[in-house]
Amino acid sequence: MRYAFLAIVCCISQLARGDEQPKTVFGQSFHSGDVSMVIPSDGKSIHAFSPVTGRWAHLPLDAKLPTDAAPLLTNEMAVIQTKDTIYVFGSRMKGWVKLKLKTPGAQPVASGSSVRVEDGRHLYLIGADSERWEGVDLDTGSVLLPPSD
Repeated sequence: MRYAFLAIVCCISQLARGDEQPKTVFGQSFHSGDVSMVIPSDGKSIHAFSPVTGRWAHLPLDAKLPTDAAPLLTNEMAVIQTKDTIYVFGSRMKGWVKLKLKTPGAQPVASGSSVRVEDGRHLYLIGADSERWEGVDLDTGSVLLPPSD
């Protein structure tokens, strides 16, 4: 009975916090394994460092990141997403690589040394030492190479 009461109290406190504004990640650094990532306070650029290559990768953004943008890090990958673009940096990459999404709400899944995303019926993947996203059309099996900027 005591545990049921505690569970109810926890649920109520979670519901009460639902009106809070999302906390921004601007002006912070994030670290995981072989990748460090920085989002400056102005939210207009992203930066990553790899101790494997000993290099920084800096990327000015066309528009400020949304305040609810949340970084996703694995031991070898740093990911951040806007409404229609996913930015990825891998521990052995020369710089940030982006993927423009056709399907709003498509979410990246990071695992170890790769990131994947299903954009509609297209599956894209990128590895920690890749230079670009590559994909496969799930219906036709066609190889997909998204345009690079």
